[in-house]
Amino acid sequence: MDIAERKKLLLAEDEILWETCAADFRKGTGNGGQKLNKTSSAVRIFHPETGITVNCLESRSQSVNRHLALKKLRFRIACSERCDLTGQETFKLEPAPSVSNKNYPHWIAMIFDHLAAVNWDLKEAAVKLGTSRSKLTKLLQRDDSLWREFLHQSTKKNTDQNI
Repeated sequence: MDIAERKKLLLAEDEILWETCAADFRKGTGNGGQKLNKTSSAVRIFHPETGITVNCLESRSQSVNRHLALKKLRFRIACSERCDLTGQETFKLEPAPSVSNKNYPHWIAMIFDHLAAVNWDLKEAAVKLGTSRSKLTKLLQRDDSLWREFLHQSTKKNTDQNI
């Protein structure tokens, strides 16, 4: 997948992204009381092109869970699908979009592409992005799930080097 295809996928409307996925609905487990056992509100989405599966059962509403599952899918695609930056337009780190902004998953993907290109070294990536290491760290840490994913990727890199 190239950057243009990934960007199109990450910025697609929910209905368009939904059509590219296989989904199933089931009764969830956990909180919800009697209603939980009466409706199939839990959503599982599989995106065949990337091989990514996400589950969502945060709400008792199937439509809310569907929306949240698509949001999770975009996040997982942004964090896991790396693209080559050679010959690509320059990426502007700032202004950083808010976590709820539609462009946020694409912004994450571009930062992770830059980090992966320098073997997850924050200082080197910051130089390439035209900012400081501390500023890049703060931008990653403002979203807990993004920071955890960065730590996972950088730890995975260190583990792979030790093998």
